[in-house]
Amino acid sequence: PNLLHSSILIIVLLYFFLRYYKISIMDYCVILSINYFFFQFSASRTGYYSVIIAVLIHIISRSDLYSNILRKIVPYVQFTLSFITLLLSYLYNNTLIQRLDILLTGRIYYSHEQLKYPLTLFGRDYSQTKIIFDNSYSMLFSEYGLIISGIFLISYFYVSKKVIHLKDFRYTYILLILSIVLFTESYYTNILYNISLFIVVKIYFN
Repeated sequence: PNLLHSSILIIVLLYFFLRYYKISIMDYCVILSINYFFFQFSASRTGYYSVIIAVLIHIISRSDLYSNILRKIVPYVQFTLSFITLLLSYLYNNTLIQRLDILLTGRIYYSHEQLKYPLTLFGRDYSQTKIIFDNSYSMLFSEYGLIISGIFLISYFYVSKKVIHLKDFRYTYILLILSIVLFTESYYTNILYNISLFIVVKIYFN
């Protein structure tokens, strides 16, 4: 179910990327209607709300004031969400955090279970465990280790800093949306769903 709605999200993001400055109110209505229709089958709250967030941020970004604010925020989003992931997982036994975890359908608990194991430079093999990965940032630290995680996060920071100077806001938009979505999904290294990796490669090696 999550993959179905994640696919809808990627299609929506690609559509926004291609028609970013030509999106109309009718486009918003059609996208939100399709989103609701597929939600009846997928029952994926994260995918459903991710599409809504993508639409809302697109609407907000049409204002020069808010688009400039978003440009300044974007480079720090992944560092911030990584820190929040680690903090919430280590504070999981707190009652307030456990209540928050109910809203996030157990994602903090899963991160907590992953990070019970000490972090290593090159990650651990979790294939023999029943641990579920539903947060890309905890997945990076756990499975790929501190070095690879650092490379990904620093590369994102470097690229997002460079796209700030582009007049085309579309790149910043894709980086922002997917960085937020990766907090609730574990496909950071999957180029089919994390299409921001194409932007990272394009900008980094250009």
